[in-house]
Amino acid sequence: MTALMEINRNIDEQGAKIDRIEGMLKQSDAKTENMVQHTQQLQHTLKQVKREVKHSRTEIQMLVSSTVPREGISRRTDFEFQRITNEEELKELERHLEDYDYRTKLVAWLQSNIN
Repeated sequence: MTALMEINRNIDEQGAKIDRIEGMLKQSDAKTENMVQHTQQLQHTLKQVKREVKHSRTEIQMLVSSTVPREGISRRTDFEFQRITNEEELKELERHLEDYDYRTKLVAWLQSNIN
């Protein structure tokens, strides 16, 4: 009879272990489901971020294309040129044109003022 009682006790212990394992599996399943939901939320958020980045990139490209001069059109410069009103100013301009930097700035200014 002790042998049967020992077997019965072992069965009870094994049943308790199985119950604990089933509880752990249920907790694991719940955690896995939570992770799946969180991953789906992250994927959705990532798709939104990608759309916003793509939209922002398009806007930036439009801004850049509208601010970068097109071929043959120069940017506005800080250089200022006053209208020549007499022969002395014309001679002074000719002297200034001998300076490469001045000549370059004047040409850039002229190109930026072409309509």
